[in-house]
Amino acid sequence: MPEGTTDPFEKSFLYSSTPDFWNIAAAWPSIGEPNLPGTKTIPAKQRYIAANGFTYCLSDYPVTYIFTGSGQLSVAANWANNNVPPAVLSAGSEIVIDPPEGQKCVLDIAYVMNPGASLTVKEGKQFEITGSLTTR
Repeated sequence: MPEGTTDPFEKSFLYSSTPDFWNIAAAWPSIGEPNLPGTKTIPAKQRYIAANGFTYCLSDYPVTYIFTGSGQLSVAANWANNNVPPAVLSAGSEIVIDPPEGQKCVLDIAYVMNPGASLTVKEGKQFEITGSLTTR
């Protein structure tokens, strides 16, 4: 360890097999020992460099988020079980807009949906966008 440094609180982990969150068709990358640095590729890095977006790892893939309150999307109390979706929704995940009768959901933040993610506004429900909604 270099002089003047301490043990980092974060550690890197080497998986011996493909983890549950690996949900793409590409093979699990061969990085770490016994591979030499710079001899293998990392699919997430390749996608980022190619401007195809970030990689998000979900352990509970897919996730459904249900808006059941009234008002701003950014308020945790407006979501079933206070389960607020991330600002970038990953493929396979879904947002369901289902406010009480006569109420509405207001998208008050910048929001991004990756390919394969979905947003469903229940029949007769109101959804207003005052922030921004970007689909990739």
